[in-house]
Parts: sequence; structure tokens; C-alpha cells
Amino acid sequence: MALTTRDKLRRVILLCCHFARNLAYHRAGLDTKGQVRRRGSDFWVTVNGNFLDQCVLEWSKLFGTTGSDRKGVHYWKNAVSDKTRFQTEMFQRIDRAKFDAMFKVMRRYRNKFLAHLDQESKMNFPILESAKESVWLYHEYVVKNEAQPGHLSAPPRDLPTNLEDYYRFCEGEAKKIYGA
Repeated sequence: MALTTRDKLRRVILLCCHFARNLAYHRAGLDTKGQVRRRGSDFWVTVNGNFLDQCVLEWSKLFGTTGSDRKGVHYWKNAVSDKTRFQTEMFQRIDRAKFDAMFKVMRRYRNKFLAHLDQESKMNFPILESAKESVWLYHEYVVKNEAQPGHLSAPPRDLPTNLEDYYRFCEGEAKKIYGA
């Protein structure tokens, strides 16, 4: 069964929110040196790593690190109506070379360590700042240019129309838990 435009856009926004929430939880769990705050057990290291992994998976659904991702309904080229406009706006805000480099790191991490555990001995964790920028842009673009009234503020629940506010909310929630 094909998704309605409303359902497709709600799912895109949900994936953007999942990325933002997991990024907030991941970053809230790191100290100023980028180390997991609570190192007394493998539990917190694993939890924090899972948040990072989930960011990579959600980003891959939105920006297509594999051929199957690019066939998905959430992949930006399959979700936005004006692909040229979206791509132009994205690369006006995000340096193309920086995006391409980040894309390769995300794809490599996803393919070599997350989806498969290949024979490489060193894991290079992606730096998620460019990924964050691209997800924020995608979210903003859908909210402003694709979603119709009622698409995002309808049952089963209203979806955030400001991703930065949602990120800050999740970050505060995580800091309370990490600090407990």
C-alpha cells in the first residue's frame, strides 16, 4: 500500500526528530573531551554508542548511504517535490565538499561497522555536525515547503516544527538522567 503524502511527510519529520533526539542523548552523555561521562560500566558506553548508531541509521534513511536507502520513501529525492530547489538550498547552507566527505564517513561507518562488522581494525566514528546541519535543513524544508496545514499537527500526535527546540528539550532530559 502506498503512503499518502501526509503520511510520507510525517515519517520524514519523525526520522528527523529521531535523529535529533538520539544526537541530543548522545552528546549529553559526553564530557568536554568527548568521552562518555559515566565510564564506570559498559552500560553507559553501550547506551551512548547506540545513540550514535541510531543517528547514522536515521540519517542514512534520509540521505541514502546505500542503494536500498535511496529507494526508500524518506530519502530526500523521493520525498521533496522540487528536488533542484532542495539541493540548491542545501548546498547554499552546507559546503558541498564538506557534505560529500561526511557522506563517505557516514556510509563507511554504517557499512563497515554498524550494518556489518567487516575486517577493518579501526572504527572511525562520524562527527555529526554536518549530518545535523543536513537533517535540520531537511526538516525545515519539509515544514515550510512540503507539509500542508494539518499534516504535522494531527493525531496521533503533533510533530515538532522547530527541530532545534526539540533537540534542546531532549538534551535537557538526557542531562538530567546522565547527572542522576
